[in-house]
Amino acid sequence: MAGERYARLRISFTNEPKGSSFTITLNGTRQTFTDGVHFYSSGTGSAFNQPNTAESVAVAIIIRLQDLGWRNLYTVETYEWLLNIGGNPSTFKGIQIKANTFDSALNFQPSSFNNLNGANFFEELHENTVNPLQITTNVVKATCFGSSTGSIIVSVAGAVGSVSYAWSDGAVTKDRFNLPAGIYRVTAVDSQGTTAEATAEITQNPVIAVTGSVGNNQITLEVSGGVAPYTFLWNDGATVQNRTGVDGGIYTVVVTDSIGCSRSFTFTQEEERFCFSQNPVYLELQADNLQSKPNLSFLCEVWVEPVYLSGIFKQVAVLEHPADSEGKTTFDVKEFLQPFLQHHLPEPGQMGPTMAEGAFKRFYLKHTEKYGLVPVPGEVTVKENRYVVQGGLSFEEFASDTFFTTYLLQRKPFFSWQPALKKVRENQPEYLYFMPNYFDITSFSLRVRYYYADGTYATATSYTQAGVRRFELYCLPVGFLQLQLQGEKQVLKYEVWVEDQNSRILTETRTYELTRAFDQVCRYFIYNNSLGGVDTLAATALADEELEISSESIDRVLLSGYKAADGDRSVIRKAARPSLKLSSGYLSSQQELDALTDFVLSCNVKLLENGRYRAGEVVLKNFNRKREDEPRHYLDFEFEMAAFHSYTPPLQ
Repeated sequence: MAGERYARLRISFTNEPKGSSFTITLNGTRQTFTDGVHFYSSGTGSAFNQPNTAESVAVAIIIRLQDLGWRNLYTVETYEWLLNIGGNPSTFKGIQIKANTFDSALNFQPSSFNNLNGANFFEELHENTVNPLQITTNVVKATCFGSSTGSIIVSVAGAVGSVSYAWSDGAVTKDRFNLPAGIYRVTAVDSQGTTAEATAEITQNPVIAVTGSVGNNQITLEVSGGVAPYTFLWNDGATVQNRTGVDGGIYTVVVTDSIGCSRSFTFTQEEERFCFSQNPVYLELQADNLQSKPNLSFLCEVWVEPVYLSGIFKQVAVLEHPADSEGKTTFDVKEFLQPFLQHHLPEPGQMGPTMAEGAFKRFYLKHTEKYGLVPVPGEVTVKENRYVVQGGLSFEEFASDTFFTTYLLQRKPFFSWQPALKKVRENQPEYLYFMPNYFDITSFSLRVRYYYADGTYATATSYTQAGVRRFELYCLPVGFLQLQLQGEKQVLKYEVWVEDQNSRILTETRTYELTRAFDQVCRYFIYNNSLGGVDTLAATALADEELEISSESIDRVLLSGYKAADGDRSVIRKAARPSLKLSSGYLSSQQELDALTDFVLSCNVKLLENGRYRAGEVVLKNFNRKREDEPRHYLDFEFEMAAFHSYTPPLQ
């Protein structure tokens, strides 16, 4: 506020007021003060030990106020002022009486002076009360976020005459309507020039924001902001908050709060598919309405569920990419997923199905736009739910996208590149990895049809797995003994496939033809293939087993009197690394040889020996996948196993 003032009176003199008197108004009454009675000028003595006339007059007025009970109404003090006399500045003193409140009853009337003996008492200043302006505001918030529905009603008290108004945004009206949220300042000025300022803030309800969880054939909404409760209207007519059983496509929902504020949100339900951990895992984003989104970038959080179905996801990355000129960006989150995956290996002698936990994980990508002059996250957040599987496609096949767009749908493969017809031995362990690829599957069964030497066949269910979900990966034992196909009648071959609870066929059919040829030796290598499954190689050729010996030793320091029996060197450590140099034996087809590319590239190969796995590595510099001068197919390789420092024979 400015322009208001308290009543104030200044009395001064240029000559000593000997014997003089003056009369002033205090609290509406006239009060007289006389030299020699109430105060003492310099020539008539010193009242109350005051050093000069000004202090003596001030004390006299204070005593009068105390006697009348008005001491708290006024402040009395002395002051100095300059007067130029004949070119020489002189300092004079006076007294000032100032009201302590804005009260017209404390105003001063004109003073009267009885100047004697050349005295010069006079009023130097006489100001009466100017009341302050009092300004208040009544604010109505903007109902919906971003709307211009706020208002400010101004009230002014204590004004004299007309009042003008000036607002910080240039407006000059008293009251304001149809305003957006923000801070507004107003200055009011009355006809006396007294001013008052006020600041009003128009608030608004928080923006309606939605986090949409998309995936698994569902769209689930988490709504905040606005004023709950909310209603929902989808572009296909649905009025529920969460959607289930939705097909691929674009879904738009209008969310309306209890006071009628609404916002529209769009979500894209992509065709459901899983990701391979060894290929790029892309998240491609594009914004619309680029003109309204300055400094646009995209935020992406990566969340992984370490323990399947625990519901506890761990945030493993927070990424931000600027948008390009078209409002696009692409994230690749592959590197953040691989550490949570591991190769699955069935137990030796496994007879029933098991979930290949560890070989697949659930994760989601939580992303939103960020923009503004001071960029902040937008009101739409999307959670894309996905699955990732330990494995990958070749550089060319991943780029072509044939595996997901046609191969899976048409072939319905198990997770193996082995040929559909494979020759096996009765004791040969075999595994097929199967992933349910439909949301309506609740259980599946492994169906087996076995053909006898007498020309007959039979069909049976080997085992059933209940409580399954889409994109889970299962290990299915399919070896002859694992399926317990031995019996009184000789089996020549058998076929396996998977059906769901409604007898719908879910997979291709694999055929295993039994070979009963005599093998001097047969070694089974179990290895993880590139799709996350497990395959078996039966190596039937004779092998050379070698031990590569390594040692570490130091020369002894030979002192006088050394013992020759101790030798001149001290052996610190010795190790032996066993290796097998062998061949697969003759294979059935070029296709079977080609499929062994998975074997030579596998990072997880085990030799099944005496009911246990021995870890090792396939060592092969060159793989002759095709020999035009050799019609027979085989693979020569070396298998290096774990080194040991102490010998122990196989124990039963």
